[in-house]
Amino acid sequence: MPMPMLYRFIVRDLAIVALATIAWWLLAARSAGTGFVADLSGWIVGLLLFVCAYLAHEWSHYLAALAAGGKAGVGENLASGFLFSFGPEGNTLGTFVAMSLGGFAATGAAIAFFYLGLPDAYLATRVARGGVLFLALLGVTLELPLLIYGLVTRSVPKQAAVQANEAEPL
Repeated sequence: MPMPMLYRFIVRDLAIVALATIAWWLLAARSAGTGFVADLSGWIVGLLLFVCAYLAHEWSHYLAALAAGGKAGVGENLASGFLFSFGPEGNTLGTFVAMSLGGFAATGAAIAFFYLGLPDAYLATRVARGGVLFLALLGVTLELPLLIYGLVTRSVPKQAAVQANEAEPL
């Protein structure tokens, strides 16, 4: 019996977090130096940390939607950056707001962690910080307008649908 897609996403994302943790442990301090090894180490580890922040953002959207009683389908493609689908059918404004705020909360937590918890001297830290700020910029320019639109119209925007044709219902 094949493993359900939700479990495949869990395994994939935990593997990425484990890889990022191991890479940090092995390579991050090397990125404080100069030269090719320092630069390569910094970029690899920083990008892995950024991917972890993105995954936390996506999982927070999904879990917040479910916690609020919303309906979200799980994606069918592990190579996709989108974990789930969320559409207006079967969801309320409240579940949409919860889903939206979940992603913002995770991104805010990642920003706080990257700025307060990681050493300034590492290139890996600076790459991760740049990535998470880019993630925040995307949230503000792409997701915040949808949230405001939903609140103004008191409805779940149809534009909020993510991967509507590629998800299996829970």
